[in-house]
Parts: sequence; C-alpha cells; structure tokens
Amino acid sequence: MLKTGLTADGESAVVIAPLSSTKPSGTTPNVDAKTMWAHYRVLVGQAKTVKVAEIGTTWYGPNALDPSVLDAALKQLP
Repeated sequence: MLKTGLTADGESAVVIAPLSSTKPSGTTPNVDAKTMWAHYRVLVGQAKTVKVAEIGTTWYGPNALDPSVLDAALKQLP
C-alpha cells in the first residue's frame, strides 16, 4: 500500500502497487526497495486505486517501506 485515506465512489480506498523480487524491463517505472531480508522493486507503473472492500488477500512482503523509498515511489505515481 502506498497511500491510504482515499475514497472511491464514496468508499474507503487505497493506492497499491505490486512488489517484485526480479528486475523489471528497462521501461517499467519502479523504485528499488532493499530490506534486511530481500531486494524488491515497487512497480509504481502498475499502481492503482482500489476500494478497501475489494482487497481479499495480502502478500507477506516487508512490513513497511523505508520512508525515503516510499517518498520516491509516491513521486513516480502516474
């Protein structure tokens, strides 16, 4: 989750983006996110706003992005 506190059609919403452990193609907008466990890429080019009620499962990635990584990802959102 990159952003919270949003609304879509009158419902609570968030902006999400997938994490990848492999390097995407050269044209895919992404931000490096290194944790103590792994090296991820936040695929900001695939970010989308979804209603909270539509989120069925979550993946067990890092608990939180480093603030500088989150800031860089937010600046690249379409």
